[in-house]
Amino acid sequence: IEGKEFSRRRLEALVGDGERDSVDVDLHALIRKDLIRRVGSSEDTFRFRHQLIRDGAYEGMPKELRADLHERFANGLDADSSATPVADELLGHHLERAVLLRRELGADEYTTAELAARASTSLRAAGRRAMLRDDPASVRLLERALALIPGNDRAPVLVELANALDGIGDVDGSAATATAALELACANGDRRS
Repeated sequence: IEGKEFSRRRLEALVGDGERDSVDVDLHALIRKDLIRRVGSSEDTFRFRHQLIRDGAYEGMPKELRADLHERFANGLDADSSATPVADELLGHHLERAVLLRRELGADEYTTAELAARASTSLRAAGRRAMLRDDPASVRLLERALALIPGNDRAPVLVELANALDGIGDVDGSAATATAALELACANGDRRS
């Protein structure tokens, strides 16, 4: 869930209270089998020996478990954000994965609405920061945020996306997106957008 590189602390937070005692045993077993390695001299940070090993382990988990773990991981990031700044893109990614996996399993938009709103908010914040750096990634982040929002609430994100497209020189895309934002805002009485 965390990626190719992961920490013992986050792993312990993911597994829950009843399984924390087995984390060290499991980590040592994975090291012996040469599936993971310690990062440098760290006792707390590990790396999968190869990306394919990580991908196989991830894909081998049931989607419901993956969704739960992504949400739990994001909640841990959110809880840690009071002590350290959390990258909105990372938080948004994990929340987005939880939403998309749950929808693949048949959950409707109403059931995933709160999680989708949190994901969209984080991805939008990351997209706005990327726009300030003239980073083309801003477009993709805002598109991902937009995909999580129900139709009537999309105008403000469409405005941001139009600005991001303009910032990377896609004038036609920007104009089309701004037009869509204007039409939606007018239809919903959204004067600000």
